[in-house]
Amino acid sequence: MGKIVWIASYPKSGNTWVRIFLFNLFLESPEPLPLSDVSRMSTSDTILRWYKEVDDRDPATWTTEDIADMRPKVQRHLASLTDEPMFTKTHAALVLMAGRQPFDMEVTAAAIYLVRNPLDVAVSYARHGGVPFDDIIQVMSTPNHMLPRTDALVEFVQGGWTQHVMSWTREPSPAIHVVRYEDMVADPMSAFGGICAFLRLEVPPESLEQAISHASIDTLRRLESEQGFNERSANQERFFGEGGVDSWRGVLNDNQVRQIVSRHGRQMARFGYVPERFQA
Repeated sequence: MGKIVWIASYPKSGNTWVRIFLFNLFLESPEPLPLSDVSRMSTSDTILRWYKEVDDRDPATWTTEDIADMRPKVQRHLASLTDEPMFTKTHAALVLMAGRQPFDMEVTAAAIYLVRNPLDVAVSYARHGGVPFDDIIQVMSTPNHMLPRTDALVEFVQGGWTQHVMSWTREPSPAIHVVRYEDMVADPMSAFGGICAFLRLEVPPESLEQAISHASIDTLRRLESEQGFNERSANQERFFGEGGVDSWRGVLNDNQVRQIVSRHGRQMARFGYVPERFQA
């Protein structure tokens, strides 16, 4: 039985939000947990130090093929560190990397896949990266787009938005629970309750409500103002924005909206994301 529960998503789709909810739920904290606990209590499949623990060669000598070969070794290493389920963040698409499978199914227990309207993703992602909207729209439309290696992270295949969504949701699976970001905003008791049901957690309504409150956008914005947050990029004034739905309206111009709809319309339609005036 695998131990890793993947919290999977294209960037800026609610990954951090769900992890914060889960940690507050499991610890039953009477007060919201410090944001610094997010990094301490969860990890990512691309953190370079995990790769250094399974390969003692100089990282400067590693090729992308080496990283692809190391991914399952890292995942088995992570699974060996605990007897409990390990909730692990990933932005990797479920596609081959250098001809290798990106996830080790033997140590995987399940996955929660988060999907968000790509129009809102484009706005949030561009602000996070400090780049123009047109540039991020191109990134989101590039199949097999690979995030480069940094001093702290290894490279991985993120893919384009459509490719990412299709790779995780094309075939229904009892091991993958798909959640729309917009449903977490509109009806958090139902959406987060659904996550708990998928994980086979029996959670009293008052505990669910408390964890949702501790992870609310208003709470997270307050905590970030008081404590800071290490996942905020240098390009952002704050990591947690308004967290709303349809934030693209009045921000993206019609041409930018048309580009996104023309490139991702089929998957957008699956999830109810195509704006009415842009529907065919």
